[in-house]
Amino acid sequence: MNTSLIKDENISNEVDLRRSYIPFIPKSKFVLTNKRILAEFVNVLLWIIPIGKNEVTYPLNQISGVRIDTKFSFKEVMIGIIVIILGILTLKYIVGIVVIALGAISILSSFQTFIVIQSTAGSAVSQQLIKADRNKATEFINNVNNTLAERL
Repeated sequence: MNTSLIKDENISNEVDLRRSYIPFIPKSKFVLTNKRILAEFVNVLLWIIPIGKNEVTYPLNQISGVRIDTKFSFKEVMIGIIVIILGILTLKYIVGIVVIALGAISILSSFQTFIVIQSTAGSAVSQQLIKADRNKATEFINNVNNTLAERL
């Protein structure tokens, strides 16, 4: 992400958050300055294929809040179980191991964590991240909330 800053703008916090447990998937990046939040979200198809990215900018005076949401997806667990069973059935081939790994990743992904940016207009943008990056996301959100509180 190219972070071009305007006059009197300083970066106060940066964080890279993983969307997937698969290592080659690019990370989403969030940058907090004293004037805005810059974000680069990675778009992924079928949990493993990066198909592009979105770059967005949110001025701090148009953000009403940021938060972390957590959800559980029963559908992801069921898909993971089915994929693991298919992997076990094809275990005599090397592809079976890969299929089992994809099923395990699907089950791990069923515990979903989202970073949500709420605008003053009422719209919200959310970006999924892995549960292991929740602490980094919480620290970033605390910095954003502190910056928002200082602006009042």
